[in-house]
Amino acid sequence: MNINTLVRLLFAACLVLSMTITHAQTLHVDVFTTHALPVTRSQSVTANVYFLDEPARLIAQLEKDLPNTLEEAKAIALDRINRQNQRWVKQMNKHYKGVISAWSSHVAYLPAIVINDQYVIYGVYDIDQALSIYQDSIDEARP
Repeated sequence: MNINTLVRLLFAACLVLSMTITHAQTLHVDVFTTHALPVTRSQSVTANVYFLDEPARLIAQLEKDLPNTLEEAKAIALDRINRQNQRWVKQMNKHYKGVISAWSSHVAYLPAIVINDQYVIYGVYDIDQALSIYQDSIDEARP
């Protein structure tokens, strides 16, 4: 093997490695589920996990033991929100963002793992397994 061939092989290996690293760095994963359908988180990629039943749970906490009169209930609910230093509002915003994202991604079943806003994998409870399924489908699609 001459030096030119060796340099070409090293260049090709570096190019493939950089493409693999870039692909891993740009992977975007959203997980849509409920508390009844827990998903195993990944050690290899950060995923946004949205529990679509969380807004209802937060509202139930807010409404717990409210009086029947509207004015009293309103005052107590506002006091509860204010006492939590707007943490409740931030949580609601986060979880409703998940509901909107699921809707805009056309999620039809849970759990759903959405990869790069294009690929949806249903019924898988392990993010790493979903990533493996995704990678296998990408590899099969390559010529």
